[in-house]
Amino acid sequence: TLQLFEEEVLPESADELFNDFFFNYTSDMNFKSQRQAYSLDCNIGDTVIKIHSSELGAYSELFVDDYYSIIYERNEDLSFQKDTSLNEVIVERIDLDGEQIEQYNFNRIEGKWMLTGVGRNEMDYNPNSDFLDFYKSFSSDSVYRKNCINEPLKFVLLSEIDDVEDEIQELTSDEWLAISADLPLPAGVMINIDYGQTIISKNSKLLLVEGVSNGLSLTYRFMKIEGAWNLVEVAL
Repeated sequence: TLQLFEEEVLPESADELFNDFFFNYTSDMNFKSQRQAYSLDCNIGDTVIKIHSSELGAYSELFVDDYYSIIYERNEDLSFQKDTSLNEVIVERIDLDGEQIEQYNFNRIEGKWMLTGVGRNEMDYNPNSDFLDFYKSFSSDSVYRKNCINEPLKFVLLSEIDDVEDEIQELTSDEWLAISADLPLPAGVMINIDYGQTIISKNSKLLLVEGVSNGLSLTYRFMKIEGAWNLVEVAL
């Protein structure tokens, strides 16, 4: 039998945390092809069909440039990122401009993370749809963004030393916009990872932006004030 390529062998530790696997999945085309199930569940609205892996071309290429995001509500939900017992994770490719979400379902099978299903739906059907509708304008319109910054904005510089307190500042919208000019704010298309975190609140969201192999970790806290979404805190 002609062996067209040898299966890439990764240490077992590369499949313990989903983030480690996902970095390899999005950066290595050969590895990606090895980690896609032959037959996948395909969800379109309420309909589920089976498709062959060769039909994945109808879906966008999962690609992470410099960072990805996590939408969550409770600080304790961040522990999912370090949970080695997880066996299911959903990655969302959110097209804010097109108001569509493509969903990629990953399962750990015999110790290896595999893409087992895909789906597509309108953004309105997502549990975070109200926030995403606001965030579409917040991320793309600088005038709108300035009007949605609560004053004073709480800005937290997190300490990396256990016995040193975090530095907390209070900023005006202009001060924050000047500081944030070089900080990432996902726009247009964002990659969001759902580890199974709680989605309950309609009035509070946290957006964690994590860098790929660069140590960046930036959290935006949004809250509804008098019925309108506002950015109330940033932690870096």
